[in-house]
Amino acid sequence: MVDGKTLTRAQAREAILALLDEARELVPSERPAELPGAVNGEGVYIPGWHSFEHVVWRHGSDIWGLLTEHPALRDDDDLCEQIIAIVTNPAALRGRQSFILACGSVKFAAYAPQIASQLGDPDVEGQALSTLIKMRAGAYAAQVRPLLDSPSGFIHKFAKRYLARYEGASDGVGLS
Repeated sequence: MVDGKTLTRAQAREAILALLDEARELVPSERPAELPGAVNGEGVYIPGWHSFEHVVWRHGSDIWGLLTEHPALRDDDDLCEQIIAIVTNPAALRGRQSFILACGSVKFAAYAPQIASQLGDPDVEGQALSTLIKMRAGAYAAQVRPLLDSPSGFIHKFAKRYLARYEGASDGVGLS
């Protein structure tokens, strides 16, 4: 875990770049086969995770923490583009979850289309929906509506919240 509180902004930027490089190196060139999973107490199937997914997820979590400690780095287009490249790489599987959550700020709103494109992917659709809410990106009600039927309680809850705020919004920008 990287402690962003002890780093300068420049050091935090370098740490993020190093974490991005490591994450990219861990992700296979093609989406790997699914591992056997299990059904949880809610009756939702939880797939097994490849070992690389855990490490990629931790790197995304560390990046999220650094962006929280150094919010000015959210204005760094190069960093944002590199984060979004991992978000949109399906070969990273569930390791993308924390990268998507790291984008949960209005500063990342320009990347809402890339986040919204993940709504159909069960590996990350809950995180994508949560992030769209935090971005105040209200133009995706049509993509969110099917998630009301999700067997996952938290996805259903976030879909209801999103649609309550943004359904019928014409400009794509939320007010709350």
